[in-house]
Amino acid sequence: MAAARTAVPGRGRTLSLASGKAGPDRRWRKRDITAAQLFLIRTLEALLGATFPDPPDAPATRGDAFDWIHAHGGNPTYWQEPPLPTNL
Repeated sequence: MAAARTAVPGRGRTLSLASGKAGPDRRWRKRDITAAQLFLIRTLEALLGATFPDPPDAPATRGDAFDWIHAHGGNPTYWQEPPLPTNL
């Protein structure tokens, strides 16, 4: 089975979700969640009405955050603030 790849507009790169930097076996996935990830999670929660699961007895990791952000339509590796709608 081929790895799932997502093109990154304007960067000439692809993000492999099955291996490489975003793969499930990387050590970074076990580290504490970053401030940038938390900001993006809180933004998605507010926009989508979704809730990020972060139980106090097992705090979320960077890998948990990455997976949640991606599952909710975000690109956690190359996030950029979207442009404002043209009708505003």
